[in-house]
Amino acid sequence: MRGTWRRWETRDGQDFWFARVESAPGQWSDLSQEAYEEAGYQPSFWQLPLESDYIESALNSDGFAHAGDRFFKEAEQPGLMVLIMLCAAGFAILIGVLVVMVLLG
Repeated sequence: MRGTWRRWETRDGQDFWFARVESAPGQWSDLSQEAYEEAGYQPSFWQLPLESDYIESALNSDGFAHAGDRFFKEAEQPGLMVLIMLCAAGFAILIGVLVVMVLLG
């Protein structure tokens, strides 16, 4: 198990701290501060980033920030090129049909 971030909730005027931990790849759970510290997970509870800081750093990391750019390069851009070629071919066929109609008409 590894800790990911820490956060607090206020209930009845008291603050309760929790740590988000990954118990298995893709499986997450919340542990109270006491349970996290008793289990001896690393990093220590107070070294975990706050949830908002963790999410901000994850969104600004290379993996997420450029995901849209990668999608455009890998999927959308070739799709647009195929669409442009199909439109050009359709336009050429339309012009050819019009020329034939003018010559026969």
